Amino acid sequence: MTDYHRLPLFVLVTMFLSTPVLSAQTRNPFTGSVPAGQQTGATLDLSISDALDRALKYNLGVIESGQTERSARAVRLRNLNALLPNLSARLNASLEQIDLKAQGFSLNIPGVRIPTIIGPFAVQDVRGYVSQDVFNLSYIKNFKSASESEAASHYNYKRDRDLVVLTAGGAYLLVISDTATTEAVRARIQTAQTLYDNDVDQNRQGVIASIDVLRARVELQTEQQRLISAQNQLAIDKLALARVIGLPDAQEFRLTDAVPYASLENMTVDESLKETRMTRADYLSA
Repeated sequence: MTDYHRLPLFVLVTMFLSTPVLSAQTRNPFTGSVPAGQQTGATLDLSISDALDRALKYNLGVIESGQTERSARAVRLRNLNALLPNLSARLNASLEQIDLKAQGFSLNIPGVRIPTIIGPFAVQDVRGYVSQDVFNLSYIKNFKSASESEAASHYNYKRDRDLVVLTAGGAYLLVISDTATTEAVRARIQTAQTLYDNDVDQNRQGVIASIDVLRARVELQTEQQRLISAQNQLAIDKLALARVIGLPDAQEFRLTDAVPYASLENMTVDESLKETRMTRADYLSA
């Protein structure tokens, strides 16, 4: 799996925003999960490693992909069964008597007693059967097709795990970005408030006109509106992150990782293509 922790923040955010799995219109399972655990009153500390681990366990995309892989394995085994020999056995046991008179034997010898019924005696019959198609081209083709489908399904599962990591990591980074934006807007509000108070004092001293005070107040209110918008966006992205990684409803959490910047390693185009052909699960699946 790709080491997403080493990528720069702006690269991950760009990849996340350009990934179609987050589009609400497509109703992609990668944006949902199976909530696990109970909501607690305490605030949960969530690292990026914890977020990725939860996403790989509870995200709907990886769960559905795992079910698809198991279904492909079952199809391969079912087709393999047609190529294997069929062994069956039968056991019969009975207790019988023979009535000689009923069979038409009736002998009368003076002074000799001849029994008219023989038995009872036991009869056991044990048989085994083995059957196999020596050559069936249709069964062979079906088994090969099922085997290739299983291999493709396995690579699709690995690809979906990478997509889950990308989705959860991108959602985590968006919350970090929104938090930084909110703090920046708060800093601008403090600056705008200071400038507004200064303009009010200068207006009282007759240094500046009232229009300058009005301009400073509008700037302050604009920054306050931006703060509300940033806080709303932060809440929305935190909710999206909770849905991706399977947190319980209404569970409060805070992020503990800041994801520091890391430069990309130098790699040529040919090296990138070579590594892609060897490691990309979607390419191997195709």
